[in-house]
Amino acid sequence: MNSKCAEQAAYTEFLAEVSPFLDPHTVRDAAIFDYGQWELPFEAVLIAIMDKPRNQVRFDFTRAAVLAEAANIVIEGVLDPATWQKFVSWNEKR
Repeated sequence: MNSKCAEQAAYTEFLAEVSPFLDPHTVRDAAIFDYGQWELPFEAVLIAIMDKPRNQVRFDFTRAAVLAEAANIVIEGVLDPATWQKFVSWNEKR
């Protein structure tokens, strides 16, 4: 399996993990991505997760961090690094 397929699979697993905490419409929209471009839906999922109180959402933060790195969201990239920083700060609120 090439790395792009592995990243898509990891994103799909992450989405399945956090979907119980999200609006069904958000999950449906986040599950649809064209041409392997999962990065933008991933950013949208992070934003949706941050709308919830941290103590009400359980997920593997390490998986999210690996996906963020793959999506080039941690450093300057296609997505907004500020979103990742907000997500990290949100995650630390327990």
